[in-house]
Amino acid sequence: MEAYGIYEDLLSSLKDAKIKEIRMGLHMVGVKSKRLGLSLLYQNFEHVGIPKAGKLTKLSGLNLARHVLSWNFAEASIGLATINALMHPEKGEGLNAFDWVKERAKGKKIAVIGHFPRTEELKNESRVWVFERKPQKGDFPDSAEEYYLPKADVVMVTGSALINKTMPRILTLSKNAYTIVLGPSTPVTRTWFKYGIDVVAGSNVKDEKMVLKKLSEGATGCDLVRDLEFSMIFNQETRGKL
Repeated sequence: MEAYGIYEDLLSSLKDAKIKEIRMGLHMVGVKSKRLGLSLLYQNFEHVGIPKAGKLTKLSGLNLARHVLSWNFAEASIGLATINALMHPEKGEGLNAFDWVKERAKGKKIAVIGHFPRTEELKNESRVWVFERKPQKGDFPDSAEEYYLPKADVVMVTGSALINKTMPRILTLSKNAYTIVLGPSTPVTRTWFKYGIDVVAGSNVKDEKMVLKKLSEGATGCDLVRDLEFSMIFNQETRGKL
């Protein structure tokens, strides 16, 4: 399966709707349409600013969602948030991905792409490799994924990897691992299962008004936890393999 097809499959699953509001904070993006969709905010120095800023809500929802294909990562962040705003998420189980993995992956080799706050908890029971474009202490640079992902038993990848276009390569490198895509940027859809993902762990916004306010005041994903409802869906063909 050609992993790059995930973008067109996600986009083709959407139905158009009016864009009501776009909110860009320091760390996160919110797009309000059928629902409030979120995405991590990525930026790259080659592209500064958002073309047509101030006019984006005049675009159709489907056109705005296609910004996920942009190589201006801030623009692509808006596109991913729009996908989440237009998508009717699959009904999932109210589980937290890190709790679920901790219970089942003891002694496993776990690769975590994106420095999630709870990653340290996994290190007590398992061998954990963390990959980041801007590594923190103890992390590996993302270029090390080429060497480590094929060796991993479990791969946990942030849904925001769709923004910087690293997701297709990550999926290819992780084809022999039990793979989980997670985080508030993650579209909660079974479309992922077509590309070898075993678990999709996203979230739904409970208090849209509060989340929009927090985004305007510079909130990080951690600041939004109380305002989100966790949702996990499983590929039933592989659920018992971890």
